[in-house]
Amino acid sequence: MRERIHVPTVAYGEAQREMRLLRDRARRRERGNVLVIGGEAGAGKSWVLDRELTAVDFPDVKTSWADPLPVLRLDAPSPGRMKALLVKMLSQVAGYEASDRPSEPMLMRQFVKVAQARGVRVVKIDEFQHIVNLARTDRHERTVSETLKTLLNETDIQLVLAGEPSVMTFFDRWKQFERRGAKLPMTPFAGEAAREEFADFLNHYDDQLVALHFRARSGFAEKVDRFRLATDGYVGLASKLIHLAAEMSFKAGHNCVGDTLAVAYERWRRRGDGANPFLMKPDAVCRALRRPATPAGGDLTRLRGTGGVPEPSYGK
Repeated sequence: MRERIHVPTVAYGEAQREMRLLRDRARRRERGNVLVIGGEAGAGKSWVLDRELTAVDFPDVKTSWADPLPVLRLDAPSPGRMKALLVKMLSQVAGYEASDRPSEPMLMRQFVKVAQARGVRVVKIDEFQHIVNLARTDRHERTVSETLKTLLNETDIQLVLAGEPSVMTFFDRWKQFERRGAKLPMTPFAGEAAREEFADFLNHYDDQLVALHFRARSGFAEKVDRFRLATDGYVGLASKLIHLAAEMSFKAGHNCVGDTLAVAYERWRRRGDGANPFLMKPDAVCRALRRPATPAGGDLTRLRGTGGVPEPSYGK
């Protein structure tokens, strides 16, 4: 279900266009460029990385050594020094555990040699805030900057970096990257201005669930204000909530997903959340939306029944 359902948003469309520009550069073997995607947890960054600019875009890559690996996708280690990231990159592309004894420049040279042998065209790194947040010192930031610049200058590998907003701030401070790439912020469906767009997103989700399995629509768009309370408008959080509810409805043999949203929210909710939005009365939902939203992207929990809200029955 997670693999087959895909509902694009405006932010996703912008990221898609930028990544396809990188794809075209990679196919033409142009000098490396970088795309930086920044946003809070749940904004859809990983969603974009997993679905766009994949190995199927490079069917013609051939190698004389090992299997082709046109796209290298990894998460930055945490806590993350640049050397730890380079060791992970080299280990994944070489197929064995690399040593961390060499210096950063030597590790980069090793990575470039093996990556070119395996036909790497694109490197996608998620959670890059682990690298830039480690130590805000000129020496650390210069190491990160120089290492990335070496990869872009000495190869035709295109680079995609994603992470929290601090990743965007880092590249704002290092101006040499401005001519070599683009920065793309991914934001949630925030406030009343994006209410209609969020409802449209939920409506498309409803359509795809019906096309995939369910016999009746779930009325997600009519529950847009409840989704706003539950997720603060974040694509990733809304998708996870719907997926969990859909799995529960499928197992229970329901015709639609709407009846299990309250249960799904109880089983997967963020710490500090108040009453269950899918059990609240309409006037209570309106009052709650007038209050400042709880910051998104915090700790998540799968604990059941937290907050003292009784869990509805759904299985019979």
